[in-house]
Amino acid sequence: ETYRSRIVIDATGVNSPLAVDAGLGNRDANKCAVALRGYYENVSGLNNTIEIYFDEAIQPGYFWIFPTSENTANVGCGTFQHILQSTKTRLHDVMESFCQTHKIASKKLKDATLCGTLQGGKIPLAIDHEASRVRNGLILLGDAGAFVNPITGEGISYAMNSGLLAGKTAGDALRRNDVSKVSLNPFDEAWQDKFAAQFKKSLLVTEGIPAEYFTQFLVDEVVSAGLEKSGRLENAKLQPGLQYEFLMALKSVVKFLQ
Repeated sequence: ETYRSRIVIDATGVNSPLAVDAGLGNRDANKCAVALRGYYENVSGLNNTIEIYFDEAIQPGYFWIFPTSENTANVGCGTFQHILQSTKTRLHDVMESFCQTHKIASKKLKDATLCGTLQGGKIPLAIDHEASRVRNGLILLGDAGAFVNPITGEGISYAMNSGLLAGKTAGDALRRNDVSKVSLNPFDEAWQDKFAAQFKKSLLVTEGIPAEYFTQFLVDEVVSAGLEKSGRLENAKLQPGLQYEFLMALKSVVKFLQ
């Protein structure tokens, strides 16, 4: 069936055909991540802490264990789509190895049981951080609008906030009886005010600066600022796992990049 509306707020996710038609790159492997996760029970050693693991098995990328109760957890991993394609890496194999051989995670998951099956999917990243998310009669939000942090792959907070902004913009436009792109531009202005700086700085890591150069820069800046607390900063020059850990810390040191 065909449905018509004066304005459409598209929250249909990564596979949105409208987002593809709008040219947001949701099918571009260089602008997407891929993640895989499962829910496990009988996980040991959990507490009220989100756990992030950096490992050479997927670089850049990370593994996670997110506790959902005292003995259950969301366990998964993710990295860039084009890296998986170029290296012919299967996330299922990487995940199995992590659960069975990682020196910390394997102990926690030794007696764990997967509930159901592993589920995965593509995640469109905000690589085109300046691209408009509105067209005539259309607002794209959440994954459909590629509102996902290019470093962390986190998109829930951006989806919720973009939804609030879209609702307000659409309501104002309908009251003006004008749903043109120009009338919907306040949505772009609002999300750019909230998110654009984070997305822009993230690109310094994801495509603007080679990882090894950025790591060296970050180490030198932290040391020069008198924030060195241990030999971990120096060790990061030689250990890829620690390198990416410091890349992930970009948000907390953005003042060095301004």
